[in-house]
Amino acid sequence: GLPWRMDMGVRLVNMTIPKNYRMSPTTVGNGQSNTIGIGLRRHFLGGKKPLVTLGAAFNRVSGYVNFKSKLDNVELFEGFTASSVNFGQLDWNVTSIGLNLVVSQSSRH
Repeated sequence: GLPWRMDMGVRLVNMTIPKNYRMSPTTVGNGQSNTIGIGLRRHFLGGKKPLVTLGAAFNRVSGYVNFKSKLDNVELFEGFTASSVNFGQLDWNVTSIGLNLVVSQSSRH
């Protein structure tokens, strides 16, 4: 607990997919995702009155995944096969802001 009946939380997350990681039998890739966030809560009332907690949060998640898929001699229909190499990338950058209000009461009166 912080002064003025407040709480604070911080979130730092790192997720790494190493280079040439096998995602499936025909697909390899790499990637990175990071999250940073902060949350604040303030408690009001309490004691014989219900406890009221007001919270606010900010989070940002960003990252990417690169992939390469190779298919060899895939029979598309009888007598016809094909091979292909596919490259792709997924990117994201998401920011969220939230508010939270909780009202609780002790079961003891």
